[in-house]
Amino acid sequence: MKLTAVAERAGKWWAVEVPEIPGLFTQAKRLDHIEEMVKDAAALLTGKPEDSFAVEVTVDTSNPQLNDLIHDAKAKAREAARLQAEASEQSRQAASKLATEGLTVREIGEVLELSFQRAHQLLGAGRNNPDTEITKGITNRRSGKTSATKSRGTAKSASKSRSKA
Repeated sequence: MKLTAVAERAGKWWAVEVPEIPGLFTQAKRLDHIEEMVKDAAALLTGKPEDSFAVEVTVDTSNPQLNDLIHDAKAKAREAARLQAEASEQSRQAASKLATEGLTVREIGEVLELSFQRAHQLLGAGRNNPDTEITKGITNRRSGKTSATKSRGTAKSASKSRSKA
């Protein structure tokens, strides 16, 4: 059962009311204790187990403008998290397609404006060399098989091998 705990500061304590259960009032010394207190009180009043309750704590500041500001900030944070998840998925898809085009992990990072380490994470490939060319895609998550790779090398590694000769 979903419960809304409306908490209002009363001196050094938080006074809490739960509108979904008539007569459920409690208090807590700290804001992070409210969920536990509400679950305990709800279990006593309803006879249901504490783990059957999901509690959302809402702070009422008695200042409508501040309440609106808090509400808007939370809404924007949720929207930002949703957009971040969407951007991550699109980055994964783009990285995979760039890999099938033959770009190295380092090049994929450059194209997507990410570090090569992040590009490596997006590809999900267990490769350690950022200059590795991915020839046939990435690890198939269902089968667990990894496609073939080949090393393109770098100017740095080529110059080292020339200097050794």
